[in-house]
Amino acid sequence: MNVTAAHPTLDEFTTLTPRRVAPIYASYASTIVSLLDIHLDPSPYQNESEVKTDPFQILEAGTGNGSLTLQLARAIAAANNLPRHINVRPTPTTKTVYKAGEEYDGDIEFEHSEEMRTWRAERRAVLHTIDIDPLNRAHADRLIRSFRGALYWPHINFYAGDVKEWAAQRLESNNRKPFLDIAVLDMPGVEDYIAHITPALKPGGQLLVFQPQITQIAGCIQEIAGKKLDLKMNTVLELGDGISSGRQWDVRLATLRSVERDKMAEAQKARGKGNSGNAGQATVVEKERLKVEPAIEESGAGPVENRIPPMVCRPLVGELTRGGGFLGLWRKTV
Repeated sequence: MNVTAAHPTLDEFTTLTPRRVAPIYASYASTIVSLLDIHLDPSPYQNESEVKTDPFQILEAGTGNGSLTLQLARAIAAANNLPRHINVRPTPTTKTVYKAGEEYDGDIEFEHSEEMRTWRAERRAVLHTIDIDPLNRAHADRLIRSFRGALYWPHINFYAGDVKEWAAQRLESNNRKPFLDIAVLDMPGVEDYIAHITPALKPGGQLLVFQPQITQIAGCIQEIAGKKLDLKMNTVLELGDGISSGRQWDVRLATLRSVERDKMAEAQKARGKGNSGNAGQATVVEKERLKVEPAIEESGAGPVENRIPPMVCRPLVGELTRGGGFLGLWRKTV
């Protein structure tokens, strides 16, 4: 009998290993990483005189089972040149209890611990992952150290605690200067955290939310609009079995029909000065757009500007499917 032994794939590893919470499966996680479009320069600095920029930093909250953490760490690993003589195969212990918000290093000992600490301080790309539950954080740490001899573990900082406090402390220590290139939020009540994370995002930085219900993405849109946060929506995707690379959704605040009519009338008036026969009338294109653009008629219940617009939540193509989850991606504008 012939037997072939092979390392488990990342998909097999995250699917078949013990779990405390439901993982983000590899097909979903790879779509998330692809959507973030991460490109880091793998070449090391040539000399000490070369100008060193701030490290590329990603925040993941919460850590959960660590499956998405692995995919994100793999995406940034090329930017960090780990010398071969530094041991990356830590031996786990269970001696230390970490306080909320404190960095978690896996309770390990290194053959060259001082060299490892020096290397970690000089990393050009870092993944910060935080979970409110210390047990989830510890479980994810062990899982990631078990994959391919801790291959991607050195690129990650683990924390336990409230991400609001973590972001506030980091901003304070960084003189209120934004430091995050990407923030990935996957937690209950995610809309309550967006306003706390946005100030930490650099201009042009990306915010990605992963939630099981489309209504939760809609809640995020309403929160961003209500607090006038400097975030512009890029896309909403549905992930699920049989959906390749995600299916795009149209999720936004609808326009009140009366407001839309007023805007059209003003535009026509500006374009049609001196042409009384066409003034105030919508063009064919504008009329057709009103037919397909989701909107509601004015109800007469109070001033239009005081009403909360309803949400548009619909797939752009295809039919509804079951399972999976929904991604919302925003980019910071200033």
